[in-house]
Amino acid sequence: MELYTKEEEETSHVVDRNKIGRQRKKLQNALADSTKLTVSWSPLTGLYFDGRKDNTKVLIKKDKKYYPKTTKEEHYTLVNEPNSVYIGHVTAATGGAKAIKEAILNFLNQIICN
Repeated sequence: MELYTKEEEETSHVVDRNKIGRQRKKLQNALADSTKLTVSWSPLTGLYFDGRKDNTKVLIKKDKKYYPKTTKEEHYTLVNEPNSVYIGHVTAATGGAKAIKEAILNFLNQIICN
């Protein structure tokens, strides 16, 4: 059985796992920023949204402790058509039409103001 030892000069192919994570996060942030710029400067020709009820993990505070709990939340994905450009997603307080409208308008105002 042969045992491999790494020599000091042979570090060119060794990559730290955290470095990969940092680069991935940097790329995700750059992509998110470019998407926000695209959405804020391009006119909305058609705003489409679709909702889905998901099980979401939340922390409920009782006294001074937090307890995990799973709740159902409605998430709405916003898409600009005709090119299917992802704008973002929102969560409404309730499933009613007024709450959904307010959540979408608040989100769009936030994008325009920033």
